[in-house]
Amino acid sequence: MDFLEENQGIVRTILNSNGKTVVLGVLNEQLERDMKQHFRTAAQAGANPGQNPELLAVLYSGAVINCAQWWLTRGSRMTKEQVVDQFALLVQRL
Repeated sequence: MDFLEENQGIVRTILNSNGKTVVLGVLNEQLERDMKQHFRTAAQAGANPGQNPELLAVLYSGAVINCAQWWLTRGSRMTKEQVVDQFALLVQRL
């Protein structure tokens, strides 16, 4: 969210371009990899990330990307901190 806030102009240009799908795809793949690694580490530490950590990684990465897009395009009345706090509350309920 810090990166998005600091680079709103560039990010909005990308979101309105033909390259949007490619950029979001790369971002999504990276987030999924990070989430899978997080779930593996959590499982090694004794946590139970769920029946299917790969599915959870897909769910979380999609949610993060969609929340970020929403904030940049329609939710700018909310601060970055409010979006992060709200997202954290929703994720805790999953």
